[in-house]
Amino acid sequence: MAWQDTTFFDANNSVEIAQLDSYTIVNASVALGSPDMGWRVTVGVNNATDETYPIAGNSSLGTSSGYAEIAYARPREYFARVEYDF
Repeated sequence: MAWQDTTFFDANNSVEIAQLDSYTIVNASVALGSPDMGWRVTVGVNNATDETYPIAGNSSLGTSSGYAEIAYARPREYFARVEYDF
């Protein structure tokens, strides 16, 4: 679990591209395996609460192009991994 407070992505602290609300991210996984037999299975979830939050931004609001863009984190993702040592 990770918690993040307000984050600005540029030196000017532009509100248009800032992450203004705090958020909590929960990632979880469980692994089952047999060291003697050389196998392991892991299943899990990233961003279990499906939070939408910005992770990066860029702006040029003071120039003639006047743009602001922001990138958001990935939504909830499930995963599975199977490992076997020959």
